[in-house]
Amino acid sequence: MNEPGPSLTTAPFPHSCLETLMPSTASLISTDIDYDREGLQTGTLRVLYSHDRSAYGHIPIPVVVLKRGDGPTVLLTGGNHGDEYEGPVALMKLIRHLPHTASTAA
Repeated sequence: MNEPGPSLTTAPFPHSCLETLMPSTASLISTDIDYDREGLQTGTLRVLYSHDRSAYGHIPIPVVVLKRGDGPTVLLTGGNHGDEYEGPVALMKLIRHLPHTASTAA
């Protein structure tokens, strides 16, 4: 009888699997965010983009990070389909409240 393999939520990936999913080469996406720093930060991810008019462009993707110690992480995204404005507007409203939330949270 074949037993099921380890669950991804309860066991780490095998080393060879990590090398496949996350190669050790440097990323072409850069940022000015320090993900280890405590507090609220805003910045961008810069995704390299080349087109006929300029070979040295990038697409800036706004990023907001609020770090308060170790613990669960959440990723919120908006504008996935390009013509839907509700997601980005909702995230901008949330971001405006984050400084107040960060300073009053215990």
